[in-house]
Amino acid sequence: MAATTRTAACAIGRTVRLRPDAAREAGEHLAAAEPGHPWMGARFALTWVSCDVLDAILVRPELVVEISADTAIDRGGALRHPLRFSGCA
Repeated sequence: MAATTRTAACAIGRTVRLRPDAAREAGEHLAAAEPGHPWMGARFALTWVSCDVLDAILVRPELVVEISADTAIDRGGALRHPLRFSGCA
């Protein structure tokens, strides 16, 4: 997920499924979330219109990664295309 911290953490997008090597690279830098995580209780779906809920493992919001994204936004204000992981910063 991508997030902004200007006023509070909020999900603005999602990555495409990571390649195994990219998942390993990012995973080496992740740690389990502590109580009080800003997204505790949030529900995540495969697509913006899906009713299917994904299992999510929350992590500490400390990792900064490079992403590739376009600026297409739908009428509801959501990014229309998934983000692409470029690497850990």
